[in-house]
Amino acid sequence: QEGGAQLVEYTENDELIALLAAVERAKVADEAEMVELIQRYNLAREHIPTPLLGSTAIWGALLDAGMPMTAMIRNLGKMTAIGLLSDLSDAANAVARQLTDPKRLRAARVHPFQVLLALKTYEAGHGDKGKLTWQPVQEAVEAL
Repeated sequence: QEGGAQLVEYTENDELIALLAAVERAKVADEAEMVELIQRYNLAREHIPTPLLGSTAIWGALLDAGMPMTAMIRNLGKMTAIGLLSDLSDAANAVARQLTDPKRLRAARVHPFQVLLALKTYEAGHGDKGKLTWQPVQEAVEAL
């Protein structure tokens, strides 16, 4: 079965090479291509070039791809500021569902104090650092 083991190794290597190629391509991708890369390779926010971080399509793709809970909580203000989260939007509903899912919160090991800090920051409509401001969305406030 030595040949079978090699086949698995090659398959894993091919997937790794494809992921690395996607990360490299992300550096120069336009918005549409970046959304495709996020969907196909589950790229994270850290793979996105700064000029594309103002795009609702990019943040929507990140959210749809299963953004980690702590990253989602940390970026609620940004997603609101760019208009992805708005009252009664699909994205706001998705965020509220995730924030109120006890299994997901436990799995992500989110401490209740982190949630309280996120609530207070989000309600304030601005962070402690930077210039970003937003109008809090009620669904997200209630979910926190």
